[in-house]
Amino acid sequence: MGFDWPDAQSVTDKVREEFDETLKAIANNDPAAVGEELGDLLFSIANWARHLRVNPEQALQQAGRKFELRFAQMEQLSKERGLVLESLSAAQWEALWCQAKQLAVDK
Repeated sequence: MGFDWPDAQSVTDKVREEFDETLKAIANNDPAAVGEELGDLLFSIANWARHLRVNPEQALQQAGRKFELRFAQMEQLSKERGLVLESLSAAQWEALWCQAKQLAVDK
């Protein structure tokens, strides 16, 4: 029927709008509104992907697999160094994540 954004840039603007609305709902400590706005944001992102000729479900599945591989690499790095992941600080987690990410790029 033609009820669609004219181009990817228009959807980009909508994604930003929905993101801002989600942040506002979070700031207002309104769980119902947060859920609603997150739904709108996810819907907008799926449409953005469509306009960019990317299958959103496949992209999300790929991101999940990438996360799993990087997290496994973090576990391996921590094991090699005698570290216990649960006892690490946020900064140490971030450092391991960056190292795992770099190892994936180097492969």
